[in-house]
Amino acid sequence: MRAKASKPRARSKPDLAKVHDRVLAWFEEHGRSFPWREHRDPYQTLVAEVMLQQTQTGRVAPAYGSFLAKFPTVSSLAHAPAMEVIQAWRGLGYNRRAVDLQRSAQEIEHGFGGIVPPDPKALRALPGIGEYSASAVACFAYDRQVPVVDVNVKRVLSRTVRGTDDISMDETRRIAADWLAPGEAYRWNQALMDIGAMICRIDSPLCAQCPLKQVCVYRARGLNKQP
Repeated sequence: MRAKASKPRARSKPDLAKVHDRVLAWFEEHGRSFPWREHRDPYQTLVAEVMLQQTQTGRVAPAYGSFLAKFPTVSSLAHAPAMEVIQAWRGLGYNRRAVDLQRSAQEIEHGFGGIVPPDPKALRALPGIGEYSASAVACFAYDRQVPVVDVNVKRVLSRTVRGTDDISMDETRRIAADWLAPGEAYRWNQALMDIGAMICRIDSPLCAQCPLKQVCVYRARGLNKQP
């Protein structure tokens, strides 16, 4: 009688403490440098995150400093003529974001005493602020221990944990919450963003350089070698 073929064993859950250590060590050595990472000011973080919506970092970097020089505080932005705000936004595209950012500043001025709220739910209620931007401001400005999931982080986690690019954003957020490095959300979230931008690229990922390579299902299945 023929023996039944054994089913392939499911991969056990990795030791996340070791994964966190490897990723954070990689980030210390290879993490990208941007002007908005040089501070933890809530208003400046809000400006950066709105600029980074649908605009590449290379275009945001020069505009970020000049915008803040013109509107250095929530109050200065809230009370500025709308056309001045739009002119200062030049080169970033999607001028609606500039309008929404000013409206957010006005709501912060009147509803929160000029202080950007730390709570993601309150942030999501501001004009033009969605799930990602709210989480980013809460984490990067206030060190809230929440996952921050952009397209790069989604790709990294979906490939590492599920071995595919094709999972929902809701599932990705559940994975992101499960894999969050305790007490290290600020560095962990930025590390995953940088891995996605620099290594876990859409095409031709550089898996040999990835700090997640030991636990990556996508790599284990050889999918990184597909043409």
